[in-house]
Amino acid sequence: MARFETIMETVLKWEGGYSDHPADDGGPTNFGITHRVLAQWRGVAGVTRTEVRNLTRAEAIEIFRARYWNRIRGEALPPPLDLVVMDGAVNHGVENVAKMLQRILGVEDDGVIGNDTLAALALHTGSPAAIVALALKVADARKSRYVGHPDAKYFLRGWSNRLGDVMSSALRGTGSIWSFFGGTSDATSGTVPAPDDSPDTGDTGLVRPVIDDVDLQVLLMTVGLYDGDLDGLFGPRSVDGMNRYLAQRSADIAGDWSRWSPARRKIALGQFLCNDTDNDAGRVDGLFGPQTEFAFDQFNRMKLRLPREKWRDLIDQLPEPPVTVATWPRENEIQTMTSIFGTLGNGCGAVPKKRLNLPYRMKLAWDKRIVIDGFFVHALVHDSAARVLDKVYAHYKDDGVEDLGLDLFGGCTACRRKRGGSSWSMHAWSIAIDFDPDRNRLNWGRSRARLARTDAAKFWEFWEAEGWVSLGRARDFDWMHVQAARL
Repeated sequence: MARFETIMETVLKWEGGYSDHPADDGGPTNFGITHRVLAQWRGVAGVTRTEVRNLTRAEAIEIFRARYWNRIRGEALPPPLDLVVMDGAVNHGVENVAKMLQRILGVEDDGVIGNDTLAALALHTGSPAAIVALALKVADARKSRYVGHPDAKYFLRGWSNRLGDVMSSALRGTGSIWSFFGGTSDATSGTVPAPDDSPDTGDTGLVRPVIDDVDLQVLLMTVGLYDGDLDGLFGPRSVDGMNRYLAQRSADIAGDWSRWSPARRKIALGQFLCNDTDNDAGRVDGLFGPQTEFAFDQFNRMKLRLPREKWRDLIDQLPEPPVTVATWPRENEIQTMTSIFGTLGNGCGAVPKKRLNLPYRMKLAWDKRIVIDGFFVHALVHDSAARVLDKVYAHYKDDGVEDLGLDLFGGCTACRRKRGGSSWSMHAWSIAIDFDPDRNRLNWGRSRARLARTDAAKFWEFWEAEGWVSLGRARDFDWMHVQAARL
């Protein structure tokens, strides 16, 4: 496939079919060809909406070659610069993207890519790295144009997705990554690598477990609650938009958000953003727990066009470790799990649960001001869990429980998939309990996890005597977690 055809595959993916958005000053458009361009191409004063709608893909590609590719001198532009400029010509106009390139090259910005521009280009493209650097600068210029556009509140989300996808295609194999909201980095920057003794789980480090203020401003702008600059400065106008957004969605918030601090409200806004983009943050409660942290990480991976983490699927295929008591079914035998514990989906409401009254008080790990004396588990595992916790308290007493972090509740019920996997989490059946997630993080091995130390051995032995499984003891990751299901 010729380079032009390859580029058009990417461009047309985003141009789509017929559209006539009232806020789009291009008017009726099909395959990215506006009614004005089509009329000029056909040599008529104007075309009807029907004629625009009936434009064929083949004719559209002819127009793209003649009116865009040839005018930007596409054959003279080295990859991947040619893709970034061509897509910009289609989306911003040939003259506008030509001026962007000319300003970067330091030549007269007359909007025409001629011999002078190509001569300057040759001086800036002496190596593959130099070509990539130039493509990144054009992407930054395109981003600035998007952000400053008066219709950004309508289209910025789509524009940012488009440019992000184009840059992902352009930079594939170069070792560079470009993000609309995060700028440029190499392919590994911003990650926290797993320790040497962690399981070989692939890229399990968090990209950046926070939601940028710019992302929150974009969310507010797309729903018409913010019309300021996308500057990442969460000032009074951003706060006002956030408060109005939370008020509009108060029925979906767990708690009285109006009594929360601004920081907690921002976390709640980020949770909405993640949930609405298929990055499950769980309950919108404004608390930065493990599921919210993971969702924020997945959102940022999505922005960088990095694949969703699926390393848990590989671990799930490992042989079953020996168990003390084979009380519970294997987690990968879904039909058996469903027949015993219930059908999942639809909020996991079909799972029967029973309140487990604790022998000692616990605190929420992500908000230690909240003290609990019980939580709900699956009805079938209730008595077993109660026996274990009674033994734990009798053995460790208050001081030992606090020292090990066994009084820090990391969650039990969560209708979700596994973090880093595609299969259902044991939390969806309420047959798993997490303890002290801050000191026993998902990808930490035994050299770092608190519950991997020898003084926690009896804690795990009590669980194993009831047939429960520690992922830490069995697989050396997720030391916070114990479950009533075999591996």
